[in-house]
Amino acid sequence: MNMVHKPNAENAAGTRSVSTERREREKVEMRRRIMDAAREMFARSGYDAVTLRGVANAIEYSPAAIYQYFPDKKSLIIEICLADYASLTEVLAECNAIKNPLARLREMAWRYAQWGVTHPNHYRMLTVHLLQYGVDEIGEAGYVRHLPPEEDADSFLLSCVEEAMAAGLLKPRHTDGQLVAATMWAALHGVVSLEINMDAERRRSLGFVAAVFNTRVKAMLDVLMEGYFNIDSR
Repeated sequence: MNMVHKPNAENAAGTRSVSTERREREKVEMRRRIMDAAREMFARSGYDAVTLRGVANAIEYSPAAIYQYFPDKKSLIIEICLADYASLTEVLAECNAIKNPLARLREMAWRYAQWGVTHPNHYRMLTVHLLQYGVDEIGEAGYVRHLPPEEDADSFLLSCVEEAMAAGLLKPRHTDGQLVAATMWAALHGVVSLEINMDAERRRSLGFVAAVFNTRVKAMLDVLMEGYFNIDSR
């Protein structure tokens, strides 16, 4: 008698589980590919110039199939911005464990600069091109409360500055904590933006070849910290 082997329920369930997990991994990987390609295109060309068809072509994917992942361009840029924003805020949040407000402030600034220069397209998206898209529209839709990230970074800076003021670490002539925080963020944003956007010829003309990025960041932070705070009293 010929007997047909039938998988038991446990094996069938296991097979379905493995298959489902594989499909989920493939979906996650495809979403990542779409977002990476779109991020580069948005950062290079701006929001209006990018189309879902163009993104699909960039990754050699069916234009029709890409709608299974993102129904429109708006949903795509929102997800990119949320992912990038989460990446940056995770880096900054790690500084909360530092008790000394000046040490926390310096470490946060250093990490912000390092994240920006190692994620240039992410940084451009969140600080330049997102403004072209419309921060208010994203905020009103309830996707995220603080965009672009300088708002959140500025809040972090301000809390550090205010804590330093309360501890008597801010020099007496500086009485406006918001001004101190805003000035520090402007310098920080400037050094990152110059690094990721300046062409080689302009960089050489300003002597940036001799002064590497980390050296410039350290020098900037030394000037700001020594100018605003009683460093010796830490």
